[in-house]
Amino acid sequence: MVAQTVLEDGWDGTTRVLEILVIDAGGSDIQAAISKAAGDLQQRGWAIDDGTSDRIQMTSTKWKKNLLSIGEIASYDFRDDPRISSFITNAETQAQARPLLLVELRPIE
Repeated sequence: MVAQTVLEDGWDGTTRVLEILVIDAGGSDIQAAISKAAGDLQQRGWAIDDGTSDRIQMTSTKWKKNLLSIGEIASYDFRDDPRISSFITNAETQAQARPLLLVELRPIE
């Protein structure tokens, strides 16, 4: 893990807690890194629910009310939130040129 943060946002009287991790899963490119991270999570009971070449979503029978997303940092647009934007910039600086993944865990409504 390269970096971790927790964000709390209020919306319509509800507090949403969003846990964000930046990981260096290894791999020569972003697809290899996503594949490796997904494989590691599948061994722990997570299943791929949906995905594209640069982002996947996973669910778990153990953590039924949560959705886990793994993707290339560049595929996320957090420019509107300076807390996350700064967090990601710092993580990318630490990683230098290695492909980094952003892992987001959030509750399913």
